[in-house]
Amino acid sequence: MHGRERSEYKAMQRDPKVAAKLKAKAEQWYALTATIAKTAKEGMDKPEAAASLMPLTEKLLTVNPVDQRRIQISGSEEPAQAAKTPATSLDWNMESRLTATALQNNPKAYGAWFHRKWCLVQLQVLKDPTLLKILQQELGLTVQFLDRDERNFHCWNYRRFVVSLLLLQQEKSKESHLHSHGAGTWRVIFPKDDAADQTEASLLMGAQVAATSAPVVDKAVEENEPTPSPQTDWIAQEWQFTQQKIQQNFSNFSAFHYRSKLYPLVQPPLSQELEVVENAIFTEPDDQTAWWYQSFLLRQQQEGESLEIWENHVQSLGELVDEVPHSKWALLGLLNCGMMIVKLKENETEERKITLLAQCQKLMELDPDRKGRYASLEQRIRSA
Repeated sequence: MHGRERSEYKAMQRDPKVAAKLKAKAEQWYALTATIAKTAKEGMDKPEAAASLMPLTEKLLTVNPVDQRRIQISGSEEPAQAAKTPATSLDWNMESRLTATALQNNPKAYGAWFHRKWCLVQLQVLKDPTLLKILQQELGLTVQFLDRDERNFHCWNYRRFVVSLLLLQQEKSKESHLHSHGAGTWRVIFPKDDAADQTEASLLMGAQVAATSAPVVDKAVEENEPTPSPQTDWIAQEWQFTQQKIQQNFSNFSAFHYRSKLYPLVQPPLSQELEVVENAIFTEPDDQTAWWYQSFLLRQQQEGESLEIWENHVQSLGELVDEVPHSKWALLGLLNCGMMIVKLKENETEERKITLLAQCQKLMELDPDRKGRYASLEQRIRSA
């Protein structure tokens, strides 16, 4: 668990008082789920039994939302069908209150976040006029949760999904729609202007938002549908949000990861992004988070593009290596940049290759467990 050693967590589980509490909770869960299963079966023949299901699922929902709740709301007969069957009505205040209780008990409860997303999908399908306001409130909710735990990937995932719905609210095309994968994910599809085949959609902003091209976020929405006012550039807002989170903690991998998903939509200046990297690595050279983002930026590099900016970055990394000569990550970052320049720059001097080979040798000393990897990099440098 985040912020706790595994050994400490296991020791806590062996505490008799903790074990007894967990056992009692499990027994209560089992008894309640058994009652719901029995009542659901009786409800096929007895209307009064079916009517009692909603209060029972409300109780269960405060612990961990379950399929039975969605079955009752959608009027379907099984979980798989409930995931795809639109509800005819939905009390958002009730569902949000119940899931909020579950999330207070466990901020990383899969079921609670999933049920909340499912409810938003129903509001989207029902064309609820309050959806825009609800989505904006949900963004605020994610801020509160990420302030408590910046590495709660369930909350980051939920935030991306909320943003996808906000984009959908502003997307003019009637072809834009939600596509359910049934078991727990949805993708918002923004079709390509010149292609009817929506299966060509490329992933943006994580596994739940798909687009073949960056959606234009300042378009008016469909006629007869509420127009968000003012029109908000949600992509720019999210980009700034990642910036804030990174400034608060350079080790926030979730923020860097989200930034990498937004990168194709924002297309920021390379110098700006390398400045973010340098601020982080000069603060903590051995933290892998910023080096991962540097590696991502290297993969975005196009032939002949911004090489001068990369040369300046290499110079900065050289200064860092001089300051922390025993940092494997600093030397590896310098090596990766140098190899990229050698690959793309015509008539590169033999002197740079000699420098890169010397860096490989130094890495073998600093990180002998990966000696084979560095030997492979040597071969690539010699053949460049």
